[in-house]
Amino acid sequence: METGWIKRGGLKPGWDASTFDAGSLGAIDNGPSNFDHDQHQNQIQWSTTVGGWGFFIAAEDPNDNPSNLFKNGSIVGGGDDLTTEPGINTATGEWAGNWPDIVAAVTGGSGNFHWKASFGATDTTVGTGFGGQLWMQYLQGGNSGTLQIAASNGAGSLYGANIQPEGYGNGTYWHVAYQLGFAVTSAFTVLFEAGYQKTPGPSAWEAAAEADWTVGKGAVVALEYDYLSHNLINGYTNASNVLDLMFKRSFD
Repeated sequence: METGWIKRGGLKPGWDASTFDAGSLGAIDNGPSNFDHDQHQNQIQWSTTVGGWGFFIAAEDPNDNPSNLFKNGSIVGGGDDLTTEPGINTATGEWAGNWPDIVAAVTGGSGNFHWKASFGATDTTVGTGFGGQLWMQYLQGGNSGTLQIAASNGAGSLYGANIQPEGYGNGTYWHVAYQLGFAVTSAFTVLFEAGYQKTPGPSAWEAAAEADWTVGKGAVVALEYDYLSHNLINGYTNASNVLDLMFKRSFD
């Protein structure tokens, strides 16, 4: 299941997107960036609203955090020839320590402007990780502008750059991404996104374009092209070009 949870008052236990995350606008969920946390986790969340402010705190299962295809920065080579060692594949949750992830978030907005600030702390096998994210969005009609900025220390690099803890050594991991959306008609929307990712070692950038067609009630056909200069999640690999086609059907 994409999600599965129950809610009573402000208490919500279950499987859902991390309280740290903000989500995306397009039908194809890219969060809006390849570089952000964008993770579903088992969790117990408590929330409340005061006026136009929302407050959230959650304990999340670190065993649901993904692992990447290299471990402890175990990378050979250097410069543009940097590659992962062959045959390395780590298991989900391998980096989890003894304590749950603790995440807090505050949301707010006025008129067409909305924002979310979140902070996460995680216990990993390479130390305590922490990271923060600021997400801001302006909506007017079907048009939108979305800015996402996140940063973390090495052990919390999943928060800052969607890279395993200290995948490229100790230091600061961060990314910034921006997405523009245009409603061409009430049934046709296009989105453009660009992002930059930095680690203590290499960096990467991305660009994407998506078109969403509403072909019927609750039915959307989406096409997305995504360019990634280097896939730092899986080691310093070559540029990738991905074309996604998706049909999405929802029911009231």
